[in-house]
Amino acid sequence: MKKPVTTRRQKAIRWCATAMVLLAAVLVLLPRNLTLEMVHERAMEDLLAAPTETLYQNVTPFGDWLVLAQSRDAVCLGVYQKAGWMNWRCKRVLAVDREEGRPFAAGHYYEREYVSGFGRENGEPTSRYDYFYGCVWDPAVEKLEIDLQMMDREEQWYGQTICLNVANLETDSRGERWFFVPQGQLPPEIVSWCSSVTAYDSQGKVLVKRWMENQIWEEP
Repeated sequence: MKKPVTTRRQKAIRWCATAMVLLAAVLVLLPRNLTLEMVHERAMEDLLAAPTETLYQNVTPFGDWLVLAQSRDAVCLGVYQKAGWMNWRCKRVLAVDREEGRPFAAGHYYEREYVSGFGRENGEPTSRYDYFYGCVWDPAVEKLEIDLQMMDREEQWYGQTICLNVANLETDSRGERWFFVPQGQLPPEIVSWCSSVTAYDSQGKVLVKRWMENQIWEEP
């Protein structure tokens, strides 16, 4: 009895079928967070369980990706890292509630870089970067003042103040203003700091001040 002869067409079909099976297996076994957008969407669903709008994203000097988003209830800053060839992981998510009766919401995030090859326990920090973010929905707010004051081990004070004209801020799909402000590289060996965001009206009068570390509102 003669053995059936496999034609080139049959071989090609078999190779295609095998390749499809292997591809399906790879897709099943691969992590679910294949892209930055996927890991961010999952993080927002886990945290808020509500639709969010992505406002801004950028990579930090340390290689992390920051993604700013907001919902009707909160403003969120997600920090993400590449984890392997086709995977992303969520490092942390910071959320600031949109408090009723307040004119804006604001958050503060900072990161430090340590001596190469050493972690926080074994290395000294070599640089520090600070970021402020938030949104403004009260039309009475004309200007924001972001202030960061820090003291090092030698009791030397460092400070940065940035003023934002609200009219020049970016606008989301609902017409609300939002901001993302990097403070730039700052001294790394900081032992204490305080930061605040102050809102002013068109006459230069303070509407309200928000102390970031203890989340206290200060009325004029």
